[in-house]
Amino acid sequence: MAGFFQSGGLCRLCGRLGFSGVSISGGEPLLTPDLTLAYLSAVRKRCGDNVHLWLYTNGTLLTADLCSRLKDAGLDEIRFDLGAVRYHLKNCAWRGLHPDGNGGNSGVPEGRRTAERKMVEMAESGVNHLNLHQMRLTPYKLRPVDGAGYTFLHGEKVTLLESELCALRMVRFGLTQGIPLPVNYCSFPYKRRFQHAAARRRAAMTVCVSGETVTEPGYLRP
Repeated sequence: MAGFFQSGGLCRLCGRLGFSGVSISGGEPLLTPDLTLAYLSAVRKRCGDNVHLWLYTNGTLLTADLCSRLKDAGLDEIRFDLGAVRYHLKNCAWRGLHPDGNGGNSGVPEGRRTAERKMVEMAESGVNHLNLHQMRLTPYKLRPVDGAGYTFLHGEKVTLLESELCALRMVRFGLTQGIPLPVNYCSFPYKRRFQHAAARRRAAMTVCVSGETVTEPGYLRP
């Protein structure tokens, strides 16, 4: 990846495929702040203001100085993994140096009450959105969830019913309590379907020839 970045391959790819947004995640991208800053600067220089740049972090390594440097490098948005820090919001204060700062969390049923209590605090601290994701069963998560009484849904991937119910209840809680915090729930089937379609469309546009069209789901049609 380092050689790919140094050659400008990432930036050329973003420009060629017409990405409107680029995210930096990990792991924890702030463990290597210089590399993260270099990525941001390079993509911003190549793509200009037409691309939205955001970063995923748990926020524990974020400082006012680093936040300012990230902004100067072109970062538009910070997305904090609040579940990873037990919903402590102190690091979200640095988002004031940015036009946008989001909180993120998996829909973990055991943490729903805590997350609901924190929603008012999130809104007051300046968090712009709360993004909820659906828990999915992977080989790495099998041991923690095995025997916990979860209901496994067998679709394209195995997801947890209780996680979806948790997310929907949090959306309802925000609405019924009148909390001024937009809550977005990104279910795994929805995310997978539309992300795959977008990837197919981008790829299809690079091989589409005269007489062919690219359908909305991303397939070539003669």
